[in-house]
Amino acid sequence: MTSRRAFIEGEGATCRNWRWSWAFVNHKKKLVIFGAWDTSRHDDGFVILDEKWEIHPKLPRKQPGYAEARGYINLIELDGYALKTFPMGHALADPNEPGGIAKIRGFQPVL
Repeated sequence: MTSRRAFIEGEGATCRNWRWSWAFVNHKKKLVIFGAWDTSRHDDGFVILDEKWEIHPKLPRKQPGYAEARGYINLIELDGYALKTFPMGHALADPNEPGGIAKIRGFQPVL
């Protein structure tokens, strides 16, 4: 199975930090890519960014990936970038800590 980084770089996209980013950009193609958590469904789609994600409730600090993701949404809304998503499986870094830090359980390399 391919790594998430290899998959995203194969689409010509990048991010600021591969450890905590779930949003990526390819400026040449004017394309934004978001990982869509399998636990963040809404109506007929997925929530890719929620204001509640800006500050982690267990760690009262700003999430480093949030500002980056918000900036990519601005590229879509203001600069005409296209949006594509790929499915990501949600898990907890510590399964004994409900509401704790999320980690990627897996993903499907399909946009």
